[in-house]
Amino acid sequence: MLPMFSQTPVFTRGKRLYPKHNYLLDGLENNRLKFVEWVMGSAKVVPSSYLLVKILQSLPIGPEKTAQEIFYYTSEHYLELANMVEITSPTDYGKVHEQGIFHGRCKELILATESQLTPGDFTNGKLNDWQKRQPIRIVYHPFTELTPDLLADDEVIERVSLWASIELDIPMLAAQYQQWYLRKIPDDVKLHTIYSFLYHYPLTSCLKNYLDIALFNRIARKNLGLKVDSDPIHTQPSLINYSAKIDNSFDNILEDLYDTDGQWSEIVETIPLSKGVMLADYLTLPKVPMLRQVVWLIVFSRLPIIRFITRIAYITGNNTDRIYRHQLRKTFNELKNDRALNHVNDKELTQLVNFVMNDIESMIS
Repeated sequence: MLPMFSQTPVFTRGKRLYPKHNYLLDGLENNRLKFVEWVMGSAKVVPSSYLLVKILQSLPIGPEKTAQEIFYYTSEHYLELANMVEITSPTDYGKVHEQGIFHGRCKELILATESQLTPGDFTNGKLNDWQKRQPIRIVYHPFTELTPDLLADDEVIERVSLWASIELDIPMLAAQYQQWYLRKIPDDVKLHTIYSFLYHYPLTSCLKNYLDIALFNRIARKNLGLKVDSDPIHTQPSLINYSAKIDNSFDNILEDLYDTDGQWSEIVETIPLSKGVMLADYLTLPKVPMLRQVVWLIVFSRLPIIRFITRIAYITGNNTDRIYRHQLRKTFNELKNDRALNHVNDKELTQLVNFVMNDIESMIS
């Protein structure tokens, strides 16, 4: 599916570098690290009704188990666990979640993937570097604030953009939780509950990922001619506000892109997100069988980036990517013929997807 994004970009005018932008990204990374340090010293927890709580509470966690044993167990049963909470998987279309990873900030499409962990990630049954593991991968979310907090207060956003797409590695989440369970401090009950674990580790480990998409949303809104608001002042902890400088830098990057005739694959390798990460990294396909139960979600999740690419190509008059255009039209036709939108079962999200797909088709026809 969408083989165009698995190809190595051909840089027609040399790969563009943005050292001043990278300096700002370093500043955002310092903000993230400061926020993580603050979270680790706090008593923050997720709500008791949080979606991932139900998954972890159903596992045979205990002092007699190793993280590797829990990993093997959940690798065998992750589809059952996903179906239990109505997460999309190769065996179930799932549902649109109102209370998912972002817990009510937006609607969510959540995909259960095969695990990125291997037996080599364990030593004597222990999960190596368990604190840094990232079982939650955010493919898209609607927020533009560069404050690294998944459960922050709601922003004022257009209603049509209130959705997110998540890829969840349940075996990794389970192994990370078991390793945390074995290493927790029994005397400090308040700071060591399942709710504390989720906030301090899985949610914290994907903050860099969260910021990447917030950066993309800022340049994507500019590309659509929409206003991008400056970030509010963040006081807990105190963070440097880079939003205005980031926006100015994105203006320069867009002007540069509008002045070129780059290939579509080149465009996504030009947009810098966090340090060492490009927009193309968010088109990487998940580790999951490409069955009809999941393909619709995978395509929908990447529509904002596809729309961004096609709009730049449309503005610049790029007519060289005929193969890519054909592949997109073919993919959209397959989704429509399969009536994939019928499985969304959410009128607002269906209208949004139809609107974006029609907008893309109008630019590639």
